[in-house]
Amino acid sequence: MKTANGHALIGYWTGSGRGDTIFPLHEVSPQWDVIIVAFATPQKTAPEGTLRFRPPAGISSGEVKSDIAILKSQGKKVLISLGGGGEYFTLDDPKSIATFVSCVSRIVKEYGFDGIDIDFETPSLVLAQGDNDFRQPRTPSIVNFIAALRQLRNEFGPGFMISLVPEGPQIPAGHVTYGGQFGSYLPIAYGIRDILSFMDVQDYNTPPLEGLDGEIYQAGTVDYHAALTELVLRGFAVGGNPEQVFPPLPQDHVAVGFLTGETTPQSVAAAMNYIVAGHAPTDATYRLRNSGGYPGMIGAMFWTIDADRREDYRFSNVVGPELHSFPQAK
Repeated sequence: MKTANGHALIGYWTGSGRGDTIFPLHEVSPQWDVIIVAFATPQKTAPEGTLRFRPPAGISSGEVKSDIAILKSQGKKVLISLGGGGEYFTLDDPKSIATFVSCVSRIVKEYGFDGIDIDFETPSLVLAQGDNDFRQPRTPSIVNFIAALRQLRNEFGPGFMISLVPEGPQIPAGHVTYGGQFGSYLPIAYGIRDILSFMDVQDYNTPPLEGLDGEIYQAGTVDYHAALTELVLRGFAVGGNPEQVFPPLPQDHVAVGFLTGETTPQSVAAAMNYIVAGHAPTDATYRLRNSGGYPGMIGAMFWTIDADRREDYRFSNVVGPELHSFPQAK
């Protein structure tokens, strides 16, 4: 993912405008660098592994394809997100890998997407009982899913993007507890670490969680964003076991996920200035272990681009210029 300075504003697009109006892709603000189309969803009555993408009501598939081509010509990256909140996905049967790969491949090729975003939320891809080593997972859905992602990467090549957008319990909560939903994305992130484009943990709709300093932080605060992001930037003992350490992700593989309805542009800007540049707000209680920040980190993700537009671009017009003005990522 290339931007002028290596930092990017990432957002999800659903096509929802003001009231009953539609919001076509080509009208996305130029502040957005990576646009993630939501969603290709699992089909409940179809064979396991089947996904389908339907353009938003009022927008034809031809318009979506044309708009994706326009955005890509402007240097944007456009991904298709798989899953979404409230959707249930499993890949228990190894024979379902071929179905999944075929469905996703067809969608990517038909629309011209640059890659896929993985948004299978709890209770999808939950760790089975007794699966206690993220480095050697035994949960069939997770083992098969990792294999499927590798097949897609092999098919499309090194330019194919794969991003993960786990919920708070699915990655950082694994620092304290590993099992069930807690830490369920750790084996996936580890299993595709060499082909992962970026990961942006959802710092919203999440309970208070523990940072590397052993303190508990409340969601929605700059302290929370800094503490939980540094977990993946520094690595951590999974389930508190020093013999099982989840290795740090490279800075240029990490972004932070925000929800427009749960935060303000000013809070996001303060969090990014702290995490990227090391400039701690006066009221911050969490201290970054790397006091100078993480200048190679990507930036911020938002759910959603649509909501930002309805709110007169108050997030993208503040956070976008901030990210684009940071020094060149190293």
